[in-house]
Amino acid sequence: MKLLKLIYNPVSGNKNFSKALDYCIDKLQSLGYLVNLYRTERNQKLTKAFFDIEKLDYDAIITAGGDGTINKVINQIQRYDLDIPLGIIPTGTANDLAAHLNIPYNLDGALDIIAKDNLKAIDLGKITGDEENFFVNVCAGGMFANVAHQTDRKFKNTFGKLAYYLNGLAEVSTFEAVSLKITTSKTVIEEEVLLFLIFNGSSAGGFNNLGKSAEIDDGLLDLVAIKNVSFNKLPALLLKILQGNHIKDENIIHCKSNYMKLEMLDNNIDNFKIDVDGEVGPLLPIEVSICFNELKIFVP
Repeated sequence: MKLLKLIYNPVSGNKNFSKALDYCIDKLQSLGYLVNLYRTERNQKLTKAFFDIEKLDYDAIITAGGDGTINKVINQIQRYDLDIPLGIIPTGTANDLAAHLNIPYNLDGALDIIAKDNLKAIDLGKITGDEENFFVNVCAGGMFANVAHQTDRKFKNTFGKLAYYLNGLAEVSTFEAVSLKITTSKTVIEEEVLLFLIFNGSSAGGFNNLGKSAEIDDGLLDLVAIKNVSFNKLPALLLKILQGNHIKDENIIHCKSNYMKLEMLDNNIDNFKIDVDGEVGPLLPIEVSICFNELKIFVP
């Protein structure tokens, strides 16, 4: 039999996956997998989940959870330099990576993808700063960027993506712009911004049109930043963003590159942390590069 490690987050999304665990294992065993289980713990980096990864010859890793759980898994995959395909059972609130790859949100649909054994190589973003980590979807900073990890879990589980909207709206009237220097392989930009997002995939927090032009296997990162616009112009701009019509707006910075460096020009702001796939990330300054076709994923 093939050996599989199933890493699942019992509190992701509506917390229903644990009830379907036996059914899931039965399905995976019917596909010829011997299943080794690991249940995640809150605020854990999953080092324990990979304690046996160098001793046993795993054929696949499956993660049942949201983008934060996937992020922790891929960071351990990179830490151990593993060439093991990753399967996704999307059970989180937003599931941005699954949405980008058209992986079904229902359990049977996700398991069917794994059964068909069709693999796609995707890029990973690599962040070098006060710590090194990798991301599959987005790293972001500024207004709204910390909404995912500041939203109460019960609130998220009850209201889903609506919880992000509601928490984000509370920030609009109080957030101050950040003065940034953005260096890419082709240009240098200095600008006051309300929000910046560096995309590998195309969505963040369930907002599927934010990085509309981004591809997850093109060897490039997409930067989208909102300039420091007046408060009365912001609602119309946010509507454009939700509709995916923002890229050419004069108040939007957009560029593509395989390398980006972000530095703060305003030293009065302390401890400016970024968000990485919905989790708390490192402090600025950071350098972001692309790892081309680094990870194999089960896809439709």
